[in-house]
Amino acid sequence: MRLSYLTAAVCIAFLAACTAPKTRVETEAVRDFIAAAELAETDQVRYRPTQTPGLNPINEEFALLRTRDSHFLVEFRQRCYALYDSSRITPDVRREGNVIRARFDTIRGCVIDKIFQIDAAQALELEQLGDAPGDGAAIEVRPPNE
Repeated sequence: MRLSYLTAAVCIAFLAACTAPKTRVETEAVRDFIAAAELAETDQVRYRPTQTPGLNPINEEFALLRTRDSHFLVEFRQRCYALYDSSRITPDVRREGNVIRARFDTIRGCVIDKIFQIDAAQALELEQLGDAPGDGAAIEVRPPNE
């Protein structure tokens, strides 16, 4: 009986070790994207009062924010587990009703550290960062034409 507890503990430790690097790789990939694209920081995002910005998490540290006319990459001050966990919803802090500010406001209770303005093509590229071939995607191989 004692051996089964030890086996279970070792399996859980291996599973935790296997899942941790994926977030790290995605975070580094997003940071590399920011550096390569030379994204400029913006202090705030304005949106229409009748509109709620769309939020698409990339990982625990980054999310895409969409308004009607623009796309933004949001970096959080620390990991934001509330993006994936619906049981931890925390009210947002806003100084103004239709403005989201870096360093002052929150999304799902997580403080926004930086906001980068991006275009639609960059938003699509960021969404597909983890979908590279070899990550379980099917690859079609065709023979060369003779």
